[in-house]
Amino acid sequence: METKYEDEDNEKTGGNVVNFEDILLQIGEFGRYQKIWYIVAVLPAFCVPFAPMMTIFTMAKQDHRCALPTPWWDNDTFAIQNEGHALALNTTIPRIITESGDVVLSECKMYVDGGNGSNVTGGLTEASCDRWVYDTSQYETTVISDFNLVCDRKSLKSHAVMIFFGGVVGGSFLMGAIGDKFGRRIMLCLGITLLFVAHFSVAWVHDYEAHVVLRFVVGMGNIGYWNGAMVLGMEMVAPSKRKLTGLCIEIVWCVGEGMLLVAAYFIRDWRTLQICLAVPIAAFLPYWFFLPESPRWLLSKGRHEEAFAIIRKAAETNKVKLAEDDLECMIQQIPRKNKTSIFEIFSSRTLVLRAFVIFFNWLSVSFAYMGLSLYVGNLGGNVYTNFLFSILVEVVAYLICIGLLDRTGRKPLYATSMLVGGVACLLTICTTQFGGASLQWLTIALSMIGKLGSSAAYAAIYVYTTELFPTPVRSRILGVCELIAKMGAMVSPYVCDLGLLFGCRFSQTLPLVVFGSVTFLAGLASLSLPETLGHPLPESFDDAVTIGRRNTRPSVKRTEATFL
Repeated sequence: METKYEDEDNEKTGGNVVNFEDILLQIGEFGRYQKIWYIVAVLPAFCVPFAPMMTIFTMAKQDHRCALPTPWWDNDTFAIQNEGHALALNTTIPRIITESGDVVLSECKMYVDGGNGSNVTGGLTEASCDRWVYDTSQYETTVISDFNLVCDRKSLKSHAVMIFFGGVVGGSFLMGAIGDKFGRRIMLCLGITLLFVAHFSVAWVHDYEAHVVLRFVVGMGNIGYWNGAMVLGMEMVAPSKRKLTGLCIEIVWCVGEGMLLVAAYFIRDWRTLQICLAVPIAAFLPYWFFLPESPRWLLSKGRHEEAFAIIRKAAETNKVKLAEDDLECMIQQIPRKNKTSIFEIFSSRTLVLRAFVIFFNWLSVSFAYMGLSLYVGNLGGNVYTNFLFSILVEVVAYLICIGLLDRTGRKPLYATSMLVGGVACLLTICTTQFGGASLQWLTIALSMIGKLGSSAAYAAIYVYTTELFPTPVRSRILGVCELIAKMGAMVSPYVCDLGLLFGCRFSQTLPLVVFGSVTFLAGLASLSLPETLGHPLPESFDDAVTIGRRNTRPSVKRTEATFL
């Protein structure tokens, strides 16, 4: 049954109803022009993982101890230089017993002559030090050693990572508003510019406060580019191809992680690494001069001729003939401003419960994904090997989604990924408590299974969410979900460092248990959601409520997620 507005539109267009999706079918769902468009938009995505993931190396833990007093030992080093150096250490630095029973030099205390010491042992006074020397056998310098983020200042490491994700949250608001008002192209290019300038500048600052401020800006640039690329890259792609293009950008992310791994392996000075990873971003600054705007956005702003020029160029490149009359007809079909409030979901108990389950799952999957990614540096063994395995399981996860998401359905794949990943992380209790160092390899393997599950779930939840909620509020629900997800990522670095608070063998697995517990609970909660595969995208609140209640599947063509 046609609505009043549809009748009016049909009268204006002579009964020929054409929308932008119809134009895409004319010029090709994913023709040569769209492929070039997509590749150009998502190519810089390999730079996005540099900022969040490089902290695995630039903020890696370095063994350290208090520096010997000056001026007697101005050239003090962590490694023992000679017998005189060893004697000075024996008489200046206290010994402590680690949880494994080893006797090592204290990291934060030294002996002083009387005065204000916090502890007196055998006539010697122990006091906290304010200078340290670091083990440079694996890393020449790190953010930790440059800013002395150790002992009483060690929590500043987690704060720094959290502030970066705070920039991501702030950028989601600010850059999203810029993209809606000034265009997708502006959002993408501004994101690249902020990312390059701040990323490059971080290497030149020498105080912690300036460092975290610039990292905040890096976070804003990161999400500004990423969201701009996701939208701009897919707004010229037909719905049947959006799942594929939405997952392919994740593969580009993995390529960037691989580049970071190679660079970090050969460059052990964090400032040099920071500069080297900033340089490739500069290659995309010329996007300001030639990247086209999204014709969808141009049409929504009434800039029809500019949009038509891009559409005609696409048709010419794809070597297809475009019906010019359809362009004029399409103008009449531009959606009217949506005045539906997101709070209307509260009119349905079913949608309220579904929203809370989805919000909890977004929080959990982002929390687990980012936490397990950052925790590879704390797993033990070789950090570079661990990171390589982390990249590989992430690629496998995305390939699984590409191959199975339309075969098994959204709910089985998502719930299984979360439950299996959660159980794997929880099982690390057994390997650490009963196996110790002999089962270190199994602890790492279980952690990687957890990363596999969270990666697959992260990719699937985008598709799942867009198919669970009605058109009037779909994009706003997705925006809220992304915001909640970033909050989960902000908490993850603190959980990664939980082990620092406990002096026992359980300290290594404690973060994994937290990640696993949250993931498992979210997976259980997701079992209450309906399956959406084979159902059309819900256009109304009634459509959304009835998903999963029908006795038979609707005989419609499978609907791909829009990601938009």
